[in-house]
Amino acid sequence: MPSLCLWNFVRAVRGSMVKHIVNTVQLTGRRAIHLPARVCLAYEEAISALNDLQSNAAVLEKARREKSINAHKNILATAKWLEKLSISVSDLDELNIIHVSGTKGKGSTCAFTESILRRHGLKTGFFSSPHLIAVCERIRINGEPLSKEMFASYFWDVYTKLQKKDSKEEEMPTYFKFLTVMAFYVFLHEKVDVAVIEVGVGGLYDCTNVIRKPVVVGVTSLGFDHIGVLGDSIEKIAFQKAGIFKPNIPAFTVPQMEGALPVLHQRALEVGCSLHVVPPMETYEWSTHSLKLGIPGAVQSVNASLALQLTKMWLNQRNKYGTEQLLVPDGTIKTPPLLTDMENYHPLTPPLAIPFKLIPPFSNGLQQCVWPGRFQVLREGSITYYLDGAHTGESMEACIRWFREECTNEEKQTKGSVFRVLLFNCTGERKAETLLAPLTAKCFDLAVFCPNKVFITKDCASDQSNFTVDPQKEMHQCEVNMKVWCHMLSSIREEKIAANPSTSEYHSSSIHANIDMDCIIFPCILDALCWLSQGRETNFQSELGDFKHTVLPPKLMKASQLQVLVTGSLHLVGGVLAVIDPELSCQTKCVVNGV
Repeated sequence: MPSLCLWNFVRAVRGSMVKHIVNTVQLTGRRAIHLPARVCLAYEEAISALNDLQSNAAVLEKARREKSINAHKNILATAKWLEKLSISVSDLDELNIIHVSGTKGKGSTCAFTESILRRHGLKTGFFSSPHLIAVCERIRINGEPLSKEMFASYFWDVYTKLQKKDSKEEEMPTYFKFLTVMAFYVFLHEKVDVAVIEVGVGGLYDCTNVIRKPVVVGVTSLGFDHIGVLGDSIEKIAFQKAGIFKPNIPAFTVPQMEGALPVLHQRALEVGCSLHVVPPMETYEWSTHSLKLGIPGAVQSVNASLALQLTKMWLNQRNKYGTEQLLVPDGTIKTPPLLTDMENYHPLTPPLAIPFKLIPPFSNGLQQCVWPGRFQVLREGSITYYLDGAHTGESMEACIRWFREECTNEEKQTKGSVFRVLLFNCTGERKAETLLAPLTAKCFDLAVFCPNKVFITKDCASDQSNFTVDPQKEMHQCEVNMKVWCHMLSSIREEKIAANPSTSEYHSSSIHANIDMDCIIFPCILDALCWLSQGRETNFQSELGDFKHTVLPPKLMKASQLQVLVTGSLHLVGGVLAVIDPELSCQTKCVVNGV
């Protein structure tokens, strides 16, 4: 185990018994939110009750084993819970839903979609997962998360009604299913014009698939994730994601990796719906010379194109956009098809959707969309945080390309030395090798590994407490991640020595010693950030105390600028944001200003 990781044992002795029951908004002491005591209490009690609905690891494992037998019951159970709220499945049709599945880019696509529709003057509802800091983020009205007061009010209304059950009925719905049912309840009561619904896992058996008649559906980029539930091939995964297709409901997807598109196309033909592949962003026409997306990152262009097609079709189908003609790539004009008549729709491959001219509501919706935790840069004095919740091999490749470009731009303006840190975690069935391999292409001075929790102790009233994972297993996963990273670095350095034995800066006898100084594990996010800060961030408060028990990298102490890439898990990103920007100030500013 690397020498710096002796911190684990010291930390366990010095502070493992101390409880951290601290409100998230009080972490930094500089952006505290003051809410009425009754609101805080009602909200904290709601979160505590919600956290009780989390399935433990044994239940989750049992669900994975029985997925092929009982998966279909998920939707039936969701319909039953809706009925207890006096909501029929047909009532959901009133929400004029846009339903989106996929592996990568679901949240970004939905955020773009909601942003565009809001700028058309529509009252929007938006359900997404996971949240970064507060559960309220998952249910939004007009782009803004429910206030804590509104969340608590709706939560207890729903919770109380679902608690009234016969002895024959099953227990309360699980965490995600409860929030899904609650989102539908909120959107119906708030009388939204359109609801943008992001699928949780998969599609076919996801509880959001209780929706029977969406207006339009979309499938984002597919990749390997949740293979224990969805299958171990891209074809099996595509089949699950296509489960949201409905007869005569238009569907759109993005260019896919090999093997995925034929399955989506076949499922569309079997179900009886049209499927179109979205065109490149550069084929659209906009009035300005360039269109800068509100969510950074080159990969967002495909998500933006999907959002454009989803919103355009929704507006056409709901007669909100008339019969405006669209620009075809060859320069001719064509009236957009409504795609509800399937009699003549039998292409050999999914056709390309038609790009169109972007009037202000479309272009403004794309440019002014905010979606934290994805290709996000936050500068705090001499520390720059680069945050992206990449959790697949493909998304990590995009993350490192973005990080490399951002770092290069910052370093040109930095006087003095730069110390570069990787703060990483991956959980569940995701393989550390797949996610860490792209990161070896960028030279990090230090790799830090920690679980996806802000504090050592999990508070039952905290939005970020995950009780589905055993704390020992959390730390074990960090150790596995670190060992994989060290092994990769060792292999790379050995290859360099073999290629240039006389010029290499490393000697074979010191390879592993150097690697030992490149890694460290911390038991929680706050301790990791406090240690990395080394006094740069005076508002961090931790039990860490002094650092005499650790061997500090000299470059860290001397560096003029600290660059920290946080990636591997959106939950890790959320935990870091809970410490450095607990109010998600960039998002709040945009909502308040009506951007």
